[in-house]
Amino acid sequence: MRRVGVTVRTPSKAAAESISRFAGDRLVSRSMVAYRLFRGGYLTEAKWRHLTAQFQVEWLKTREAQRVRNRGREGPDYYVVRRHRLGSALLRFVASNMREGLLTPTKAAKLLGVKPRSVQPLLSGASLAV
Repeated sequence: MRRVGVTVRTPSKAAAESISRFAGDRLVSRSMVAYRLFRGGYLTEAKWRHLTAQFQVEWLKTREAQRVRNRGREGPDYYVVRRHRLGSALLRFVASNMREGLLTPTKAAKLLGVKPRSVQPLLSGASLAV
């Protein structure tokens, strides 16, 4: 933990910057680095609590900003993702066997990994209507 460059006498702002740099380089939590410094005797409990609270506030701000950026974007719905993961061959197989009456919705649901009531919407969206 000496590589962080923080001691008991390091001002809070400088400690926060050093911890942020150290954590960012190693892709670990800043709060965890601060905690390890506290447990190692490099930070007082008061400074550790202050830094942890500061990191949490910054994290919440970053998360809220990310939500605001992503508000206008919409991703694919559940069935589109599910169809992609299952693959067209399996979907065609299930659809044709259901059309022929060889496969019940319950058994199709087991094959597809969905609930029986989700089989019809899953197959209908992929131009595989039963």
